[in-house]
Amino acid sequence: MPSRCSGHVKHFYLLLGIKNIGRGTAKSPFLAVKVHHPYKISQYGIDGNMNFGLSPLAKSIQPEYDKYGAASDIVIHPRIVHDVTAIELKIDWPSQPSDVQDLIIDYQIAAEGIRLIEAQKIITGSKLLAQCQRIV
Repeated sequence: MPSRCSGHVKHFYLLLGIKNIGRGTAKSPFLAVKVHHPYKISQYGIDGNMNFGLSPLAKSIQPEYDKYGAASDIVIHPRIVHDVTAIELKIDWPSQPSDVQDLIIDYQIAAEGIRLIEAQKIITGSKLLAQCQRIV
């Protein structure tokens, strides 16, 4: 989670990836994510140079979701995490745990032959702040 400072607001980037928890190889992975305000998907990708771990897909249906996918030549082996994108976090610095909003991510994930899974992940503001404090 790299950071950069801008006045009293620090910018952090949290990598978001797919982990294959199955026993088989995941072929043609797909991920759609909706990051709730005040956080957002970084337009600069996973490395700051606009590179993403899976190809960004067009936003036609469900434009609030950022979608990523791959052709059948991309696979994720069992127990492997494949970085896809990054979430930009802007946090007033220094902050109290109660001042940092929870990170809420709605997501859809699938692969060839695997049904679409829809779920939500919440990372509390206090956990975010604790991680950010570790790297400052």
